[in-house]
Amino acid sequence: MLPPGPTMISCPACAGVVRAEVGPRQHLEFMCSVGHVFSLEELYVAKEDQLESAQWSLVALLKHLQMVCRASSSLVSAPSGAFVRRSFGSVWHRLRIRSLRSSVSLRRPAFQ
Repeated sequence: MLPPGPTMISCPACAGVVRAEVGPRQHLEFMCSVGHVFSLEELYVAKEDQLESAQWSLVALLKHLQMVCRASSSLVSAPSGAFVRRSFGSVWHRLRIRSLRSSVSLRRPAFQ
């Protein structure tokens, strides 16, 4: 259990640092300097939501890279082709978007 006091956990609502406090019913609560208050369960769910959002952002970024690769494929034989081959040549062979997308869409808990 976390000891009461400041933590290294950011507030899901404002990104400030939350402190752990023992609430009126002797339950652990997390409060930031702005005043957002979370129970342990609420904080966990909010952090999972942040994780899912970050995963979808990554999927979108990878799709953007894919579009750049496709747009630049006609340049491979052009003078700038060396840059294209070096920068984008094996990007999609190293990335596993399908597994990332399936983990996001299944809404698996971050920790089990």
